[in-house]
Amino acid sequence: MDSSAYRYFIRELQAQPVTNFSFLPLRFMQSSPILDQSSFSCLTQFLKSVIFLSGTDDTKTLPEILATPHNFFGKLFIDAHRALLEVLNGVNPKSHSFLPNGINLEKFFSLYGNSNRKGITSSLDMTSEAMICFLTEGLLHAGWCPDAMKGNAKRAAHACFNVLKKNLHHAKTGHSGMLLGYLWGAWLMAQQTENIHDDFTAGFSPTETFEWNYGGEKHAYLGRIFGKPYQISLIPQIQYEIPHPIFKVWRKNKTGLLLYASGELIRPEALLEHSEIVRPKITGNKFVYQCRTVDIPGIRWTVVFLFYEKTIFRIDMLKLPLKNGPVTVHAELRLDNEAKLEEIKQGYFTGYGPENSIIRFLRDPFGFRLVPEKENGVSMFKSIESEFTGVETIQSVCAWAKGKGITELNETKLLGIYE
Repeated sequence: MDSSAYRYFIRELQAQPVTNFSFLPLRFMQSSPILDQSSFSCLTQFLKSVIFLSGTDDTKTLPEILATPHNFFGKLFIDAHRALLEVLNGVNPKSHSFLPNGINLEKFFSLYGNSNRKGITSSLDMTSEAMICFLTEGLLHAGWCPDAMKGNAKRAAHACFNVLKKNLHHAKTGHSGMLLGYLWGAWLMAQQTENIHDDFTAGFSPTETFEWNYGGEKHAYLGRIFGKPYQISLIPQIQYEIPHPIFKVWRKNKTGLLLYASGELIRPEALLEHSEIVRPKITGNKFVYQCRTVDIPGIRWTVVFLFYEKTIFRIDMLKLPLKNGPVTVHAELRLDNEAKLEEIKQGYFTGYGPENSIIRFLRDPFGFRLVPEKENGVSMFKSIESEFTGVETIQSVCAWAKGKGITELNETKLLGIYE
């Protein structure tokens, strides 16, 4: 995007009270953006501070994802910080070990940035958007972006910037220093890519595949595109993880369905099958997992996600070995949601805010109830314990839609899936 927009936003932030954080160079707080070696030195100092803080307990000013030690994307993003720091210090980006991960990460940022998202409700969300804006420009600056995707990457950075600008009122003094650091970095990185137009130069297919290698393991995700204007969700395709659509990567591991049998968490042992679902108006994915608890082996858990217009259907089919007698089951479901929910009838919830939410349990063998206390951007539903005996398969179906102006679900027949 045009780097003069970053300059304007930096001046607006500098006009607000900014605490003299030890991690933020004085030039970033007081000076107009200047393209010189001293500014790049300040950027390397800032990146070193972010990397250091991510390994300490003092993470309250960091983007939420960098303060989440068990989140794979947090580790990946910190590695991206390290890689860009090394490039700024003279390492050849074409021979850098992060290059393959960087290319896939820039592909993801291009898709994420151009998607429809309005749900910034906190300073933490602001710092996360600013970090993604910087990393998008930084990976492009390093050359870790296919030529055909460069226009999309610039357009994505511009989209992130616009989200930040429209939500400046959420920037609190405690996080404005981090915002300034990332925006200065984005401005510096953008100087080298001004000649790239910010219009689309490559399209996206309904399903994009992303793979990252980390710690000797492959982490594969499916990027599912749906709705108009389009939204993107990431679906993990991982051996030991029951999938759930991820809309904001800093909420990975905070959303999804947990099932318990006889008081023990049901854990996946292996992904047995994955298949695409392609219909004239519906697309989706089906996963089949071999699972167990500490005491109950041989559990089969099938998860299906269907995307129809702006609505997502999650269908869970749990096959328990009941030959040894009845089993008690209870469940916890966490969904992305920015709005305050109200149950208008049994199993049907609505909420209105910057992003509206509609949630409906179409088949609910567990008896879900909304937990009144909502975490940051996440609503939780819990069930009571239910006893199952002589049942071949337990089937659960939930549908939800979220976004600006949404007032109803896009309902459709699910024949052939669970009937």
